[in-house]
Amino acid sequence: MIDNIFLAGWSSIDITPLKKVSLQGQYHERISEFVHDNIYATALAIELKSPDGKSLEQAVMISCDLIGIEKVLLDKLREKLDKKIKDLDLKKIIAFATHTHTAPCLTDDRFNRGNWKKWRELDKETYMHPKEYLEFLVEKLVRVVIEAWNNREPSKVSTGLGYAVAGHCRRTVFDDRAVMYASPDTANFVGLEGPSDHGVELMYFWNMSGKLTGVIVNVACPAQVVEGMTVISADYFGAARRKIKESISEDIYVLPQISSAGDQSPRDLIRRGKSENNMTDNFDGMEELGSRVADAVVNGYKSASKNVQNVSIFKHSVEEVYLPIRKVTLGEVEYAQKNYDVLIKKYGQEENIQGEDLVRLVDYKAILARKKLQEVASFYKIELHAIRIGEVAFVTNPFELYLEYGLRIKARSKAKQTFVIQLCCGSGGYIPTRQSVLGGSYGANVSNGTVGPEGGNLLVEHSVVAVNRFWGDKGYIDERRFER
Repeated sequence: MIDNIFLAGWSSIDITPLKKVSLQGQYHERISEFVHDNIYATALAIELKSPDGKSLEQAVMISCDLIGIEKVLLDKLREKLDKKIKDLDLKKIIAFATHTHTAPCLTDDRFNRGNWKKWRELDKETYMHPKEYLEFLVEKLVRVVIEAWNNREPSKVSTGLGYAVAGHCRRTVFDDRAVMYASPDTANFVGLEGPSDHGVELMYFWNMSGKLTGVIVNVACPAQVVEGMTVISADYFGAARRKIKESISEDIYVLPQISSAGDQSPRDLIRRGKSENNMTDNFDGMEELGSRVADAVVNGYKSASKNVQNVSIFKHSVEEVYLPIRKVTLGEVEYAQKNYDVLIKKYGQEENIQGEDLVRLVDYKAILARKKLQEVASFYKIELHAIRIGEVAFVTNPFELYLEYGLRIKARSKAKQTFVIQLCCGSGGYIPTRQSVLGGSYGANVSNGTVGPEGGNLLVEHSVVAVNRFWGDKGYIDERRFER
């Protein structure tokens, strides 16, 4: 019997803007001053074919050095690729972001605020508007997908699990509340709200001659060491990518993935400001964190090279999942309207509001908008992908998903290793835990995400079922029966 053939193809493309851009990831306006390091999109095209050439399964993974993947970006990409690649199922294309805060804005909805005014002073020769960058980006992604698909060749894989101290819980708990990034050096400090996950999930790809072609690197920490700077940068994953290539080969591709990390950051809040070696908000810190991740990949490469295997099982499911919208209460609406009116009375109009009051304004407006939304809709539709390659699983979501949810998915998965990929095929905001909702603060407020803990719990169940179905677990019962 002739086995099926597993194919893998790689490509990478520079997506650095050609002009100054508005940077996404903070409430205040930031315009890029220079490029510290280029940003990239990396694509991996995989397919399983029968001996007679029939396509049995396929997937294209695209990792982008961006803050997120807006649905409009994915829709435009699939539309542009339609009929350009023969036999590629466009629904099997997935795109995800490293969540760097030093990359361009993609859409107007977060960008075109009245109080972001500096960009208006720049001419078209020196400044790239988000609409212009979006079109530029789509064309780049079309090219990288086509090239990755055309580069497919018979391949093998091996897996590894490394460790790198990268992410830390960023929510400080006091005896009456929780606050993001708050200093813990007070008597009423209780602890950090959630866990951290220092595991680095690794999958290496090899051609049939035994040469390493690329590696998937999955880390539970957003690329946000230098998140407040006014530069273009891929952050620590850019440094890690460079160091991996220097250590192994310049010819290999590195595909970064961010696991569930909605409450994580590169900052060790307990030691922050107390140690000269705790460089978590500058380029030295970026290089240090990149080195830790690169070391995990390089060390894993040595053992993975001894355990290269053919892929006989490759499956990919795509489904639409409906999660309940996190609703605002009448009290929250009244509070938001009252305080919105206070701000308008103080400043005269929205575009005059700056600083902390701008953050409050955005929150109040989000609550009032949610009130209108929940009057016409009860659910938020997401695109959920699950993939099995050998004994390994991948499962996606479009959120800044709190770490606890990802750990639950990994623990209940029947796969030997599970890669959770957040900020994939959409941007749904944060999904906080119930504990974090009680603590309050940014990232846990109703204004910070479309879905709440109820939806987070349901997402875990859908993710576990989607993965475990590949291992023969149906995940439901056909009829209700009781033991007598």
